[in-house]
Amino acid sequence: MVKVDIISGFLGAGKTTFLKKCLAGYADRKVVIIENEFGDIGIDGEILKREGYQMVEISTGCICCLMQGDFLAALGRVIDENKPDIILIEPTGISILSDIVKLLRREPFRDSCELRSLVTVVDCENYLEQSESFGEFFKDQITNATQLLLSKIQNVTPEIVEEVAVSVRQLNPRAPVVAKNWDDLSVNELLGFVSGDTVIDCGLEYAEPNRRRCREKHFATFAVELPGSHPIAKVKQNLDRMKGGEYGNALRGKGFVSSADGSYAFSFTNGSYEIHPVDYEPSGRVCFIGVGFDKSALESLWKSDMPALIASGAAEDDDLHA
Repeated sequence: MVKVDIISGFLGAGKTTFLKKCLAGYADRKVVIIENEFGDIGIDGEILKREGYQMVEISTGCICCLMQGDFLAALGRVIDENKPDIILIEPTGISILSDIVKLLRREPFRDSCELRSLVTVVDCENYLEQSESFGEFFKDQITNATQLLLSKIQNVTPEIVEEVAVSVRQLNPRAPVVAKNWDDLSVNELLGFVSGDTVIDCGLEYAEPNRRRCREKHFATFAVELPGSHPIAKVKQNLDRMKGGEYGNALRGKGFVSSADGSYAFSFTNGSYEIHPVDYEPSGRVCFIGVGFDKSALESLWKSDMPALIASGAAEDDDLHA
């Protein structure tokens, strides 16, 4: 049987980062990734493809609802054609984990797949705030996890880490919780955490806390192609304006841009962002997920020319984090 691990977590929790750390330990195994992107433009999938991983990308909706048919068809093809040892599934951050598990319990997958682990990554920086507004996603992803992994603990106080740990334990007292800086964990420790000792029983009924169905229509995406060269100062200014909320509530964003002094990638989560240089030719793609977007204003923001900034040159390194 093919082993299946699902890496879930809300927007920006660190799912792809964790996935890449696990992949480093699977050099001797045949692994296929199924990557689910909510927006029209795939960013995480592009990152994984550039690094040479074998993957299937499903975009423009959640595999737990709108894209169920595409997901099941892709899963069947991967099993029949690729014959992998392990399938790693990364759903979009607003997916309902219990609904994905139900899909894997259907024939023929219940007989061909061993659902080994349901890892939910919990963002210590943003969990306490975001769970107030998007509680049903957190409750489902945490309650149905077989393993819980706290992320970004190095960015918050020990008191906040403990508060988050207590909260997730209240939702799921049976799952082990790891609250360590990921840099202090070896690849073998991470893989051992993922695999655990338990194979999930396909007959097990998964908890469904008081929640509504997947609310993907509640969320909006904005994506744009940016060919050519763009001053990194303009990108930074745009991100600063987006975290101010004037274009809507941007929860998560990623992008690749070319600049006169090189190539850059950025990551935006709940009002904070990082911009860092990359050593490959970027695609010029920018994508955001959030609530209440003014898409026409965003289009103008990201496509407008700003000659004064073009003349200003590259930003200093200290300016690339906010």
